[in-house]
Amino acid sequence: MTYVTDLQPDWRQRKKAATRERIRGSALRLFREQGYDATTVDQIAAAADVTPADFERHFATKDAAIMSVVDDPLQATAAALGDVKADVDPEHALLIATIELLGAIIDLAAAS
Repeated sequence: MTYVTDLQPDWRQRKKAATRERIRGSALRLFREQGYDATTVDQIAAAADVTPADFERHFATKDAAIMSVVDDPLQATAAALGDVKADVDPEHALLIATIELLGAIIDLAAAS
C-alpha cells in the first residue's frame, strides 16, 4: 500500500526543481533585457514570483543563478557516471552518462 507520506519527497523535489527553474529562467530573461549588472536579486525574485529569501534558498547569488546553467548539467553527468559499469573505458562511460542525461532532459521536457 502506498501512503500519501510516501509521495511527499517526490512532490517536494518536483516543486523545488520547478521553483529553481522558474528563478533561473527569470534571471536569464532579465539579464538579456536589462543587462547583468542592472539586474538585482529582488527583481529576479519578483519576476519568478518568489521572495528574495526563496531566491537565496536556491542560489546564493545572481552569479550562482547564471552559473547553474552550466553547473547543473555537469553535476547530473557526473552523477550518471557513477552508474556506469567500472569496466567501461572513460570515453564510453562519458558518452553513456551524457546520453542518459539527454534522455532525462527529453523526458522532462515531454512531461512539461
